[in-house]
Amino acid sequence: MISQSLISSLDVLTQYVKLNDLIDVNKMNYNQVIYEYRLNKNSVECQCSEDRSNICLTKHKHGFIVVLKDGSKSLIGNSCIKKFDSDSKIRRDINILRNTQRRVDKLESLRKYYDNYDGLLLQLEVMTNKVIDVINSKNVFIKILANERKNFTKSSYSINFTGGKVRKYVDENGDNQKERSKASYSLGNISGKHIIDSEESFNSFFEAKKRFLKGMNNIKSLLDKVEFEDPSESKINAYRVQLEAFNEVKRLSAKIVTGWNAFENNSANNLVFAYQKPYKLVKYFLKEKDLDVKEFCNKVRNDFKKNNNLDFISIH
Repeated sequence: MISQSLISSLDVLTQYVKLNDLIDVNKMNYNQVIYEYRLNKNSVECQCSEDRSNICLTKHKHGFIVVLKDGSKSLIGNSCIKKFDSDSKIRRDINILRNTQRRVDKLESLRKYYDNYDGLLLQLEVMTNKVIDVINSKNVFIKILANERKNFTKSSYSINFTGGKVRKYVDENGDNQKERSKASYSLGNISGKHIIDSEESFNSFFEAKKRFLKGMNNIKSLLDKVEFEDPSESKINAYRVQLEAFNEVKRLSAKIVTGWNAFENNSANNLVFAYQKPYKLVKYFLKEKDLDVKEFCNKVRNDFKKNNNLDFISIH
């Protein structure tokens, strides 16, 4: 069973060592390390005497409780560990302790998911319902605009067109000619268009949801066993990846809902330029059944040409 090995309180630390009766620590009298401590203040003195004629006595926030060969307990600061050889017993023991603590921390992070099991599943249900609402709305949109959508989705992400003036003149042979001067414009993006065009976000959402639910099912089994055996760090990490998929679920849910809201809030005036005949598309966004949409679209284009001193508009 993995046990907690980190002390963060002076009160807890003094339950294991008597600060007024500490013995110097060196490689000759060292036996084992039992706890790591991280305190808020520099309040305990390091007893390291390795490679020194005097005891360190520097006050460290971070260090270790060690047991000496005579059974007494003492302290050594983290920065003084480097005074011992890299292959020394104390250095090896500290590495083992830190690895164990890292596994404890990861297990605790998993336990938080399990402790909030009902709350997380409720959040998951709310997010799933929102995504399904978007899918249903998207399907209605596609059904209503099945033919026009083909052109719409083939258009560029930005609504672009070229326009300009037409100059009439007679050439050297006496024939009437037209010369078009072109100018390019961009009316801006069709916001949220990726929600209509792609299934990637939706597929990723349900895949992340599946990973998270699998992790929630696995975590109970892992926590039951941890009382009797030490799970490997690789197994803990595998379950962490599954459970942390919840963050991906939240991100994708927000992306999908925000994208759809942005799509529905597109300006009907802007969408007039989405392609040559966007009448059903514009009508969908205007939500007006009795409006003469063709007349509306023509008016928007004509006003734009007039305001920009254009004779023609070629949408692409």
